[in-house]
Amino acid sequence: MQNVNIIVRGEGEETIRKLMNAIESKKPLRNVKGITFRKSNAILSTENKPFIKNIDEIPFPSFDLLPTRKHQVQGVRHSAMISDRGCPLEVHSAPSRVFSADAGKVEAQRICLKR
Repeated sequence: MQNVNIIVRGEGEETIRKLMNAIESKKPLRNVKGITFRKSNAILSTENKPFIKNIDEIPFPSFDLLPTRKHQVQGVRHSAMISDRGCPLEVHSAPSRVFSADAGKVEAQRICLKR
């Protein structure tokens, strides 16, 4: 994977923000938890970032920045949002095991009120 320089592992919401801040301020990537990156010819991994305990604390996406004009059904713009984490069946081979098994779901009322 010669063209890959940085990988965000696990939950990325906080990690990506911290990674962008480190890159912009030219701070060492080794201080960003939850990434694997290339430095010269070496592949380095930082420690895992703890799971977000309450996913209701994650801010909603800025839907106004999405190209919803391209996604219309009968003239109504739409977008999708995943509102839970983990595998509800606790399947050990499921790819969603990278998320906390007890992270839960975003409260439906919060989603409806936001929209």
